[in-house]
Amino acid sequence: MAGLLPALDTGYFIFRPGNQPTEALIEAKKHDIIVVDQFEEVFTLIHDEHLRKIFIDQLLEATQHHRIIITLCSDFLGEVAQYRVLNEQVQNHLENVPPRIWMNYTTPSKRKLIRWVYVLTQI
Repeated sequence: MAGLLPALDTGYFIFRPGNQPTEALIEAKKHDIIVVDQFEEVFTLIHDEHLRKIFIDQLLEATQHHRIIITLCSDFLGEVAQYRVLNEQVQNHLENVPPRIWMNYTTPSKRKLIRWVYVLTQI
């Protein structure tokens, strides 16, 4: 994430879902790009299924007017699969980026790679 956001050259809002993600999403909608960092918190911190579904629906709706980037530990892809539309979007735009990949690139190369990842990971 550290190299991704500066390379975007546009307004963005980054947040972690926590246990009240809909409040953060309201603020995020004021920006062109919404980054949901540690998306797995939707499954680990939100115990109310109704609230979880509301957030996921609102996030998917936001894709109509915003670019959305989520970071998610691959261990949680099974949880994502329980939500058909979210699963389809994630599967269609998934880009696996191992953490160690960033150490093998110079700054200009990172920027090229980051822009490529950005295009593929918007949902």
